[in-house]
Amino acid sequence: MSRPVLVVDNGSAGQRQRGLVAVCVASFEGVGRTTSQLGSEAAGAATAEYAKRLSSLAGTGDQLIQIHEAKHCLLLRRLCDESEAAAAGARLESVFSEPFRFRDLSIPLQVRAGIAWGVDQDADAESLFRAAETAREAARSSERMVQLADATLLADMRRRWELNDQVDEALARHQLKLYYQPKMAAGEHRLVGAEGLVRWEHPDGLLTPAQFLPHLEADKMMAMTQHLVRQCVRDLAGNPWLPPLSLNLDADIADEASLLELIMDELTVWHVDPARLMIEIAEAGLVRRLDRLLEGLAGLRGRGVRISMDDFGTGGAALARFPRLLVDEVKIDRCFVLGIEHHAAHRYLAGMMTELAHYFGMSVVAEGVETEAAADSLREAGCDTLQGFLFSPPLPLDEFSRWVARQPEPGDCA
Repeated sequence: MSRPVLVVDNGSAGQRQRGLVAVCVASFEGVGRTTSQLGSEAAGAATAEYAKRLSSLAGTGDQLIQIHEAKHCLLLRRLCDESEAAAAGARLESVFSEPFRFRDLSIPLQVRAGIAWGVDQDADAESLFRAAETAREAARSSERMVQLADATLLADMRRRWELNDQVDEALARHQLKLYYQPKMAAGEHRLVGAEGLVRWEHPDGLLTPAQFLPHLEADKMMAMTQHLVRQCVRDLAGNPWLPPLSLNLDADIADEASLLELIMDELTVWHVDPARLMIEIAEAGLVRRLDRLLEGLAGLRGRGVRISMDDFGTGGAALARFPRLLVDEVKIDRCFVLGIEHHAAHRYLAGMMTELAHYFGMSVVAEGVETEAAADSLREAGCDTLQGFLFSPPLPLDEFSRWVARQPEPGDCA
């Protein structure tokens, strides 16, 4: 994340009363869409109008800094209290409430902004900027124009900072590990694969992905993913008994050439058959970045690595795009699986999704299977593979090895 150079300098305590200083990070989100729909001239004019309106919020002594063409940082000095920071947010919403008129066109100025504040003499520019940037990201997620860095958001932000600061040490100490959850053939409860799920063996206790992945910045996510790719391939190399393994990649980094090269390099160096590795990408991310991901995924598939679409049914994979997805497997999201034995609608949807996937030559996994009744319903729906706590929770490699050893051989009556 690029950060501007901010100087929080409002004079000495003897020169003026203590008040607040606020940082507003704002971005014009519609540049790409305006360019593609209306052309570069209209987009340039809209971007200039965005900057003009934003600058109108700066008063005497305030500072407006351009981060890049469509992103700015506004340093607001001389605030008396928190209500004035909130009022600044209200003014920003008012300034951008009206669309921009360009010739005969009406162009909405879709702006996302975050505002953070602190006591002027104690305020640290770096911390304020990071808090405002976190608030801006929250505004984007909630599709609001302005988000204030309130106490809850600041607590989340501090947790994010702590976790990101600890990632390098966690990697060095091998605290980020893959736990394996079995994937079973639906018809006979036979082991056919496993998914590698990251766990952080943190000093404060075991952390699941939901507790830290959403907080990781891009560089930390990449470092962790590279570590997990190496771990997964080396586990395959050192344990011939392992079934094919699946590993999740975040869609935002799955097209990075360095990551794709690492996957193939590791498979080559460790003499692992690429067919023993499957890459999973969540449906929402795959659909959102399909055009950018296609080339890289096609390259992996061409070398023998299989591709899976995770969370199927939740990410809006339009039927028109389905033949372009280049995936070998889809995983029906757990929201359709939990309680499926009690909900006819879920059974119907699971059957429809399975039929669609099979038509395009994709196998189907149902995840989140917790009861035999659910497994029976999914078998009836035509699912090929089942995964969930009915069979086993995710286990460290050594425990997974013992779990595999306890499974009956094919044909046993155990």
